[in-house]
Amino acid sequence: MKGMFGRKLLVLLILVGAAGMCLLSWLEIQSAVCQRVYALSFRRDDRFFTETDIANIEKEGIDLTYTLQAYPDVSNGFRREEISVFLTNENYAFFTNTYMQEGAFFNGMQINRKLAVMVLNEAAAIQLFGNRECVGETVYLNKAPYRIIGIMAGWDGEEAKIYIPYSTKNLCDLQGLEISQIWCGFPNPAEAALVMKKAGHPIEALKMTQIDLVKGIFRQRFLALLIITGAYAVFLGCGSVWRWKKCIPQIKAVGQNGNIDMKWFRLSVLQILGTCIGGVLLWKAVELAWCAPPSYELLGGSWKDIIFCIMDFYLLAGAGLDNMPLLPYWNMVSLFSVAVYFYFFSFCIVARKPIRR
Repeated sequence: MKGMFGRKLLVLLILVGAAGMCLLSWLEIQSAVCQRVYALSFRRDDRFFTETDIANIEKEGIDLTYTLQAYPDVSNGFRREEISVFLTNENYAFFTNTYMQEGAFFNGMQINRKLAVMVLNEAAAIQLFGNRECVGETVYLNKAPYRIIGIMAGWDGEEAKIYIPYSTKNLCDLQGLEISQIWCGFPNPAEAALVMKKAGHPIEALKMTQIDLVKGIFRQRFLALLIITGAYAVFLGCGSVWRWKKCIPQIKAVGQNGNIDMKWFRLSVLQILGTCIGGVLLWKAVELAWCAPPSYELLGGSWKDIIFCIMDFYLLAGAGLDNMPLLPYWNMVSLFSVAVYFYFFSFCIVARKPIRR
Protein backbone atom coordinates (compact mmCIF):
# COMPACT_ATOMS: atom_id res chain seq x y z
CA MET A 1 0.00 0.00 0.00
CA LYS A 2 2.84 2.40 0.89
CA GLY A 3 4.62 1.53 -2.35
CA MET A 4 1.49 2.32 -4.36
CA PHE A 5 1.07 5.66 -2.57
CA GLY A 6 4.73 6.44 -3.21
CA ARG A 7 4.33 5.82 -6.93
CA LYS A 8 1.27 8.06 -7.09
CA LEU A 9 3.10 10.78 -5.19
CA LEU A 10 6.04 10.48 -7.60
CA VAL A 11 3.74 10.93 -10.61
CA LEU A 12 2.16 13.95 -8.96
CA LEU A 13 5.58 15.50 -8.28
CA ILE A 14 6.65 14.90 -11.89
CA LEU A 15 3.53 16.68 -13.15
CA VAL A 16 4.08 19.58 -10.77
CA GLY A 17 7.73 19.82 -11.85
CA ALA A 18 6.82 19.80 -15.55
CA ALA A 19 4.22 22.52 -15.00
CA GLY A 20 6.79 24.54 -13.08
CA MET A 21 9.32 24.28 -15.92
CA CYS A 22 6.73 25.52 -18.41
CA LEU A 23 5.86 28.38 -16.07
CA LEU A 24 9.51 29.41 -15.82
CA SER A 25 9.89 29.24 -19.63
CA TRP A 26 6.81 31.39 -20.03
CA LEU A 27 8.06 33.98 -17.53
CA GLU A 28 11.51 34.01 -19.15
CA ILE A 29 10.29 34.67 -22.67
CA GLN A 30 7.63 37.05 -21.33
CA SER A 31 10.33 39.28 -19.82
CA ALA A 32 12.93 38.72 -22.54
CA VAL A 33 10.92 39.84 -25.59
CA CYS A 34 8.88 43.03 -25.85
CA GLN A 35 5.27 43.15 -27.03
CA ARG A 36 4.03 43.11 -30.65
CA VAL A 37 7.12 41.51 -32.15
CA TYR A 38 6.92 39.43 -35.32
CA ALA A 39 9.59 36.99 -36.51
CA LEU A 40 9.90 37.02 -40.31
CA SER A 41 11.75 34.65 -42.62
CA PHE A 42 11.45 33.62 -46.26
CA ARG A 43 9.56 30.47 -47.21
CA ARG A 44 12.38 29.55 -49.57
CA ASP A 45 15.33 28.12 -47.67
CA ASP A 46 17.81 29.64 -50.13
CA ARG A 47 16.48 33.19 -49.69
CA PHE A 48 17.99 35.51 -47.08
CA PHE A 49 17.58 39.12 -46.02
CA THR A 50 20.23 41.36 -47.56
CA GLU A 51 21.39 44.69 -46.19
CA THR A 52 19.33 46.33 -48.95
CA ASP A 53 16.21 44.42 -47.82
CA ILE A 54 16.72 45.60 -44.26
CA ALA A 55 17.30 49.19 -45.38
CA ASN A 56 14.06 49.14 -47.41
CA ILE A 57 12.07 47.89 -44.41
CA GLU A 58 13.59 50.52 -42.13
CA LYS A 59 12.66 53.23 -44.67
CA GLU A 60 9.02 52.37 -43.92
CA GLY A 61 9.59 53.45 -40.32
CA ILE A 62 9.74 49.92 -38.92
CA ASP A 63 12.17 49.01 -36.14
CA LEU A 64 13.80 45.62 -36.57
CA THR A 65 16.60 43.49 -35.22
CA TYR A 66 18.33 40.19 -35.94
CA THR A 67 21.10 38.00 -34.57
CA LEU A 68 23.72 35.85 -36.24
CA GLN A 69 25.79 33.45 -34.18
CA ALA A 70 29.49 32.97 -34.95
CA TYR A 71 32.44 31.20 -33.32
CA PRO A 72 35.62 33.24 -33.86
CA ASP A 73 38.74 32.87 -31.74
CA VAL A 74 38.07 34.84 -28.55
CA SER A 75 40.97 36.04 -26.42
CA ASN A 76 41.52 38.55 -23.63
CA GLY A 77 45.13 39.00 -24.71
CA PHE A 78 46.45 36.25 -22.44
CA ARG A 79 44.37 33.16 -23.13
CA ARG A 80 41.69 31.90 -25.48
CA GLU A 81 38.13 31.28 -24.39
CA GLU A 82 35.23 29.47 -26.07
CA ILE A 83 32.43 32.03 -26.10
CA SER A 84 29.58 32.44 -28.58
CA VAL A 85 29.58 35.73 -30.51
CA PHE A 86 26.34 37.27 -31.80
CA LEU A 87 26.21 39.90 -34.54
CA THR A 88 23.23 42.24 -34.30
CA ASN A 89 22.16 45.88 -34.54
CA GLU A 90 21.34 48.68 -32.09
CA ASN A 91 17.70 47.60 -31.65
CA TYR A 92 18.51 44.24 -30.07
CA ALA A 93 18.57 45.70 -26.55
CA PHE A 94 15.10 47.20 -27.01
CA PHE A 95 13.49 44.09 -28.51
CA THR A 96 14.85 41.83 -25.77
CA ASN A 97 14.23 44.20 -22.83
CA THR A 98 17.94 44.14 -22.06
CA TYR A 99 19.09 45.78 -18.83
CA MET A 100 22.63 47.14 -18.86
CA GLN A 101 24.54 46.66 -15.61
CA GLU A 102 27.54 48.69 -16.77
CA GLY A 103 28.02 51.01 -19.73
CA ALA A 104 25.62 50.98 -22.69
CA PHE A 105 24.64 48.95 -25.74
CA PHE A 106 26.14 50.08 -29.05
CA ASN A 107 24.12 52.68 -30.96
CA GLY A 108 23.38 53.52 -34.58
CA MET A 109 26.28 55.94 -34.94
CA GLN A 110 28.79 53.32 -33.79
CA ILE A 111 27.27 50.82 -36.23
CA ASN A 112 27.35 53.22 -39.18
CA ARG A 113 30.98 54.10 -38.46
CA LYS A 114 31.82 50.39 -38.11
CA LEU A 115 33.49 50.91 -34.74
CA ALA A 116 34.99 47.79 -33.16
CA VAL A 117 32.94 47.78 -29.97
CA MET A 118 31.27 44.95 -28.07
CA VAL A 119 28.90 44.20 -25.23
CA LEU A 120 29.31 41.22 -22.88
CA ASN A 121 26.86 39.52 -20.60
CA GLU A 122 27.89 38.87 -17.01
CA ALA A 123 28.92 35.27 -17.69
CA ALA A 124 31.27 36.33 -20.50
CA ALA A 125 32.77 39.14 -18.40
CA ILE A 126 33.54 36.77 -15.54
CA GLN A 127 34.93 34.11 -17.88
CA LEU A 128 37.26 36.59 -19.60
CA PHE A 129 38.30 38.87 -16.73
CA GLY A 130 37.07 37.26 -13.52
CA ASN A 131 34.80 40.21 -12.66
CA ARG A 132 32.13 42.50 -14.07
CA GLU A 133 34.25 45.69 -13.93
CA CYS A 134 35.75 45.38 -17.42
CA VAL A 135 34.23 48.25 -19.42
CA GLY A 136 37.04 49.77 -21.48
CA GLU A 137 39.03 46.52 -21.68
CA THR A 138 39.97 44.93 -25.01
CA VAL A 139 38.90 41.52 -26.31
CA TYR A 140 40.32 40.03 -29.50
CA LEU A 141 38.10 38.31 -32.06
CA ASN A 142 40.20 36.49 -34.66
CA LYS A 143 43.03 38.78 -33.46
CA ALA A 144 40.97 41.93 -34.19
CA PRO A 145 40.75 44.21 -31.10
CA TYR A 146 37.28 45.12 -29.84
CA ARG A 147 36.66 47.54 -26.96
CA ILE A 148 34.09 46.62 -24.31
CA ILE A 149 31.49 49.38 -23.90
CA GLY A 150 28.85 47.63 -21.81
CA ILE A 151 27.94 44.70 -19.55
CA MET A 152 24.45 43.20 -19.77
CA ALA A 153 22.73 42.00 -16.62
CA GLY A 154 22.31 38.24 -16.60
CA TRP A 155 21.01 35.39 -14.48
CA ASP A 156 22.44 32.28 -12.86
CA GLY A 157 23.38 29.56 -15.32
CA GLU A 158 23.32 31.84 -18.36
CA GLU A 159 25.69 30.93 -21.19
CA ALA A 160 28.56 33.35 -21.87
CA LYS A 161 27.75 35.61 -24.85
CA ILE A 162 29.38 38.48 -26.72
CA TYR A 163 27.46 40.95 -28.91
CA ILE A 164 29.10 42.98 -31.69
CA PRO A 165 27.72 45.20 -34.50
CA TYR A 166 26.85 43.28 -37.67
CA SER A 167 28.55 46.03 -39.69
CA THR A 168 31.95 45.02 -38.25
CA LYS A 169 31.85 41.42 -39.48
CA ASN A 170 34.67 42.07 -41.97
CA LEU A 171 36.93 43.52 -39.26
CA CYS A 172 37.13 40.15 -37.53
CA ASP A 173 37.04 38.18 -40.80
CA LEU A 174 33.63 36.56 -40.34
CA GLN A 175 32.47 35.39 -43.74
CA GLY A 176 29.45 33.51 -45.07
CA LEU A 177 26.96 34.97 -42.59
CA GLU A 178 23.40 35.30 -43.90
CA ILE A 179 20.41 36.87 -42.15
CA SER A 180 17.68 34.24 -42.34
CA GLN A 181 15.29 35.82 -39.83
CA ILE A 182 14.47 39.29 -38.59
CA TRP A 183 12.34 40.58 -35.73
CA CYS A 184 10.08 43.53 -36.52
CA GLY A 185 7.70 45.62 -34.44
CA PHE A 186 4.21 45.85 -35.92
CA PRO A 187 0.93 46.91 -34.29
CA ASN A 188 -0.98 44.04 -35.95
CA PRO A 189 -0.65 41.39 -38.71
CA ALA A 190 -2.48 43.54 -41.28
CA GLU A 191 0.02 46.36 -40.83
CA ALA A 192 2.86 43.85 -41.10
CA ALA A 193 1.55 42.57 -44.44
CA LEU A 194 1.09 46.11 -45.78
CA VAL A 195 4.55 47.33 -44.78
CA MET A 196 6.33 44.24 -46.09
CA LYS A 197 4.52 44.59 -49.41
CA LYS A 198 5.68 48.21 -49.68
CA ALA A 199 9.23 47.04 -48.92
CA GLY A 200 9.03 44.64 -51.86
CA HIS A 201 8.24 41.43 -49.97
CA PRO A 202 4.65 40.16 -50.36
CA ILE A 203 3.38 38.32 -47.32
CA GLU A 204 2.85 35.16 -49.40
CA ALA A 205 6.64 34.82 -49.73
CA LEU A 206 7.25 35.10 -45.99
CA LYS A 207 6.80 33.02 -42.89
CA MET A 208 5.52 35.12 -40.02
CA THR A 209 5.19 34.25 -36.35
CA GLN A 210 3.88 36.60 -33.71
CA ILE A 211 6.09 36.22 -30.65
CA ASP A 212 3.16 37.14 -28.40
CA LEU A 213 1.46 33.96 -29.63
CA VAL A 214 4.58 31.97 -28.79
CA LYS A 215 4.35 33.38 -25.28
CA GLY A 216 0.73 32.24 -25.23
CA ILE A 217 1.76 28.73 -26.23
CA PHE A 218 4.06 28.39 -23.22
CA ARG A 219 1.35 29.78 -20.96
CA GLN A 220 -1.21 27.41 -22.46
CA ARG A 221 1.04 24.42 -21.98
CA PHE A 222 1.59 25.41 -18.36
CA LEU A 223 -2.18 25.61 -17.83
CA ALA A 224 -2.62 22.24 -19.53
CA LEU A 225 -0.12 20.56 -17.21
CA LEU A 226 -1.66 22.34 -14.25
CA ILE A 227 -5.09 21.01 -15.20
CA ILE A 228 -3.70 17.50 -15.59
CA THR A 229 -2.10 17.80 -12.15
CA GLY A 230 -5.43 18.90 -10.72
CA ALA A 231 -7.22 16.04 -12.45
CA TYR A 232 -4.75 13.59 -10.98
CA ALA A 233 -5.35 15.10 -7.56
CA VAL A 234 -9.09 14.59 -8.10
CA PHE A 235 -8.59 10.90 -8.76
CA LEU A 236 -6.43 10.63 -5.67
CA GLY A 237 -9.14 12.38 -3.70
CA CYS A 238 -11.82 10.02 -5.00
CA GLY A 239 -10.51 7.42 -2.59
CA SER A 240 -12.21 9.22 0.25
CA VAL A 241 -15.56 8.95 -1.57
CA TRP A 242 -15.12 5.28 -2.37
CA ARG A 243 -14.27 4.56 1.25
CA TRP A 244 -17.03 6.77 2.66
CA LYS A 245 -18.76 3.85 4.36
CA LYS A 246 -15.53 3.07 6.20
CA CYS A 247 -15.17 6.71 7.23
CA ILE A 248 -18.61 6.92 8.86
CA PRO A 249 -17.79 4.46 11.71
CA GLN A 250 -14.56 6.35 12.47
CA ILE A 251 -16.45 9.64 12.63
CA LYS A 252 -19.00 8.09 15.01
CA ALA A 253 -16.17 6.72 17.14
CA VAL A 254 -14.70 10.21 17.47
CA GLY A 255 -18.07 11.52 18.64
CA GLN A 256 -18.44 8.74 21.22
CA ASN A 257 -15.02 8.54 22.87
CA GLY A 258 -13.16 11.58 21.54
CA ASN A 259 -10.34 9.49 20.06
CA ILE A 260 -9.20 10.30 16.54
CA ASP A 261 -6.88 8.54 14.16
CA MET A 262 -4.51 11.38 13.19
CA LYS A 263 -3.15 9.48 10.19
CA TRP A 264 -6.67 9.00 8.85
CA PHE A 265 -7.51 12.63 9.60
CA ARG A 266 -4.47 14.05 7.79
CA LEU A 267 -5.05 11.80 4.80
CA SER A 268 -8.70 12.82 4.60
CA VAL A 269 -7.80 16.53 4.74
CA LEU A 270 -5.28 16.10 1.93
CA GLN A 271 -7.79 14.18 -0.17
CA ILE A 272 -10.49 16.81 0.34
CA LEU A 273 -8.01 19.57 -0.48
CA GLY A 274 -6.91 17.73 -3.63
CA THR A 275 -10.53 17.25 -4.68
CA CYS A 276 -11.32 20.96 -4.24
CA ILE A 277 -8.23 22.10 -6.14
CA GLY A 278 -8.85 19.57 -8.87
CA GLY A 279 -12.46 20.68 -9.22
CA VAL A 280 -11.43 24.34 -9.63
CA LEU A 281 -8.80 23.44 -12.23
CA LEU A 282 -11.19 21.24 -14.18
CA TRP A 283 -13.67 24.11 -14.25
CA LYS A 284 -10.85 26.22 -15.69
CA ALA A 285 -10.36 23.54 -18.34
CA VAL A 286 -13.99 23.97 -19.39
CA GLU A 287 -13.41 27.72 -19.76
CA LEU A 288 -10.26 27.14 -21.82
CA ALA A 289 -12.18 24.82 -24.13
CA TRP A 290 -14.05 27.86 -25.44
CA CYS A 291 -10.82 29.72 -26.32
CA ALA A 292 -9.15 29.48 -29.72
CA PRO A 293 -5.58 28.16 -29.38
CA PRO A 294 -2.88 30.70 -30.36
CA SER A 295 -1.70 28.87 -33.48
CA TYR A 296 -5.18 29.21 -34.98
CA GLU A 297 -4.28 32.86 -35.58
CA LEU A 298 -0.95 32.17 -37.32
CA LEU A 299 -0.81 33.65 -40.79
CA GLY A 300 -0.57 31.25 -43.68
CA GLY A 301 -2.23 28.36 -41.86
CA SER A 302 -4.45 25.87 -43.67
CA TRP A 303 -7.79 24.34 -42.64
CA LYS A 304 -5.91 21.27 -41.42
CA ASP A 305 -4.25 23.37 -38.73
CA ILE A 306 -7.64 23.79 -37.05
CA ILE A 307 -7.72 20.05 -36.29
CA PHE A 308 -4.30 20.19 -34.70
CA CYS A 309 -5.21 23.35 -32.80
CA ILE A 310 -7.88 21.40 -30.93
CA MET A 311 -5.00 19.45 -29.35
CA ASP A 312 -2.74 22.48 -29.22
CA PHE A 313 -0.74 21.96 -26.02
CA TYR A 314 2.60 21.37 -27.71
CA LEU A 315 6.17 22.17 -26.69
CA LEU A 316 8.36 24.51 -28.75
CA ALA A 317 11.47 22.35 -28.42
CA GLY A 318 14.69 24.20 -29.10
CA ALA A 319 13.19 27.69 -29.08
CA GLY A 320 15.94 30.14 -28.22
CA LEU A 321 15.63 33.82 -27.38
CA ASP A 322 18.55 34.78 -29.62
CA ASN A 323 17.38 32.82 -32.64
CA MET A 324 13.72 31.87 -32.47
CA PRO A 325 13.17 29.15 -35.10
CA LEU A 326 9.95 28.74 -37.04
CA LEU A 327 9.47 25.05 -36.36
CA PRO A 328 7.83 23.01 -39.14
CA TYR A 329 7.03 20.11 -36.81
CA TRP A 330 4.41 21.66 -34.51
CA ASN A 331 1.65 19.29 -35.63
CA MET A 332 3.76 16.20 -35.03
CA VAL A 333 4.73 17.40 -31.56
CA SER A 334 1.07 18.19 -30.88
CA LEU A 335 0.11 14.57 -31.55
CA PHE A 336 2.92 13.34 -29.32
CA SER A 337 1.78 15.63 -26.51
CA VAL A 338 -1.80 14.41 -26.81
CA ALA A 339 -0.59 10.81 -26.57
CA VAL A 340 1.36 11.62 -23.40
CA TYR A 341 -1.62 13.38 -21.81
CA PHE A 342 -3.97 10.53 -22.74
CA TYR A 343 -1.57 8.10 -21.08
CA PHE A 344 -1.55 10.13 -17.87
CA PHE A 345 -5.34 10.40 -17.75
CA SER A 346 -5.69 6.65 -18.39
CA PHE A 347 -3.16 5.94 -15.66
CA CYS A 348 -5.09 8.16 -13.26
CA ILE A 349 -8.36 6.35 -13.95
CA VAL A 350 -6.86 2.88 -13.62
CA ALA A 351 -4.84 3.81 -10.55
CA ARG A 352 -7.91 4.88 -8.58
CA LYS A 353 -10.14 1.82 -9.00
CA PRO A 354 -11.95 0.94 -5.78
CA ILE A 355 -10.12 -1.53 -3.60
CA ARG A 356 -12.15 -4.67 -3.15
CA ARG A 357 -11.62 -6.81 -0.15
